[in-house]
Amino acid sequence: MDENYKCIFCGKTGVKLWHPMEDLSPKICAKCAQERQSAMMYNEYKWDKYKREAHLTGRKLPLKKWEVNEDGEVPSYAGPNAEGEPFSYTTTLILGSNHTAFVPADEDVDWKVLPTN
Repeated sequence: MDENYKCIFCGKTGVKLWHPMEDLSPKICAKCAQERQSAMMYNEYKWDKYKREAHLTGRKLPLKKWEVNEDGEVPSYAGPNAEGEPFSYTTTLILGSNHTAFVPADEDVDWKVLPTN
């Protein structure tokens, strides 16, 4: 593993890390990302189980604080998935007051097999 593959805040290595979408550094681990997550709003959708489609309600709701799961995913703000769950999931983390998108730092590692924490 590359010596630069470590969290800029805590120095953790050997776990899933993310970096800004527009740059390969700095990298951040799940624990440090959870502490720096952005307050986000999402468009509310209502799931129609008979038509199997979602419809916008016109309301914006706050996205609950997330935790990164073992697959390196967090709830997205895109609305319900095909099963009618409240959120779909994404590996993109939104961090900081400027809502910077962080994506998996998988350039030199097999990211999917690394532990999240």
